[in-house]
Amino acid sequence: MRARITLPFVAVLSMACAAGAKDVRIGAVTIVLPVPSGYCELEQAQPSDARMIDGLRRALAGQNELLAISADCGQLNGWRAGTRPLLDDYVQVQTLISARDATIPRAEGIKQICAPLRTEGEKLFAGVTTDVKTRMETAFKDVKVNEMRFLGVLAEDASGCYFALLQKLRTEAGTDKTQVTVGTATIVKGKLVYYYSYAPYVNADTVTAMLTRHQSNVAALLAANGD
Repeated sequence: MRARITLPFVAVLSMACAAGAKDVRIGAVTIVLPVPSGYCELEQAQPSDARMIDGLRRALAGQNELLAISADCGQLNGWRAGTRPLLDDYVQVQTLISARDATIPRAEGIKQICAPLRTEGEKLFAGVTTDVKTRMETAFKDVKVNEMRFLGVLAEDASGCYFALLQKLRTEAGTDKTQVTVGTATIVKGKLVYYYSYAPYVNADTVTAMLTRHQSNVAALLAANGD
């Protein structure tokens, strides 16, 4: 069965346990989601975690399903203890609800998603640059609070389509934060998976460093599922 794939930018969280893996279902398929090294999974039983998980599910309702969310273990410990107001470094795994029962060939799915994203990025930065660092610097200068900027496709290979976004947001702690999202659309066991990594913006090198780490995360996801 084929499904038309779209990518909605809907964001578009006892002590933390050690990194591991969890099984989730997408349609009739079970997929293993490994937790990145140094990260620990958020738990519904933890009040602070539950607020973030429930908020994300409300934001995604009707479009994407949240499959898992993990954060830097040290940050998560402080978040749960009330000594840290925010989680800065975390990852999410989602799937598109309308495609849950579809079986999608990986190469076809990645191509179908990446082509319009690349076109959109080129259109947004037409006449400016194709260099990701320069795009990041340009977007950082222009982005306003509660605004998100798409930075374009970072890479496309057999593992997925990688793209980036920059967002300046007003946090629940009352502070402003500029956040980078590196996302991947990939196919695992024939199922569409969106894998997002979040970190604070430091400088123009932030996105390239995040891409390297995120490619390792995606490789681990595919390897855990024999893909």
